[in-house]
Parts: sequence; C-alpha cells; structure tokens
Amino acid sequence: MARKKRTSAAIDLLKVRLAGLLSIDEKLVLEYGVSVAEGTRLLNNGEAILQSYNTTLSIVDDRLYELEGAEKVITDFCSKTLSEVLLKYGKDSKEYEKVGGKRSSDVKRKQRKPKKGKSKAPEA
Repeated sequence: MARKKRTSAAIDLLKVRLAGLLSIDEKLVLEYGVSVAEGTRLLNNGEAILQSYNTTLSIVDDRLYELEGAEKVITDFCSKTLSEVLLKYGKDSKEYEKVGGKRSSDVKRKQRKPKKGKSKAPEA
C-alpha cells in the first residue's frame, strides 16, 4: 500500500493571505519583513519542499515493492533448495541438515500421556 502523500495547511493559509495582499497592492511592503515578494518566496520554497517530500515517498514505495519482490524470489529459491537437497540426499542426510532441514532421526516424537479423569471401574 502506497504511503499517503502530504498536504500543508500552512501553505494553503499562505496562499489565502497572499491573495489578500495582492488584492491590496502587488508590491505591498509592510513592517517586520512582511511583503508580497517575501510571501511569494516562502510559498514557492514550501511548495518545492512539499513536492520533493511527496516524490521521495513515491520513490520509497517503489523501493519497498522492489524489495518485497526480491524477498519473494529469495524465499522461493530457499524453498526450492531445501526441496532439491531433500530429493537428492534424503530427509535423514547430513546434507539436508546443512541447508537448514531437520533430519528425521533428530525429530523427537511426542509421547502420548494417558488422559486424566478416566480411571478403572471401581472394585466392589
């Protein structure tokens, strides 16, 4: 599943503020560094960073899909390897154990325990 792309409430708010400033005067300059030019610069910078961020998310998603595909191929190969060694050498061979299989002679069988609660008929 692709990562959700981000939007920015701050960028959206700046667009509204700039529209208001532009309706007053295209070259409006107020105190404390507030101007149409500075607002436009901040807007362009913010939008570029946001676009870059969202593009990076898409690249990460692509790499994840590539990794998952490679892992599937590797898993299939590992399974085939174990199966092929089993066919060639047998389940109780040291070769089968070397590639990660469990030798049948090493498998411990569970001992059945007698069920509790069932006793012999009472003697009279």
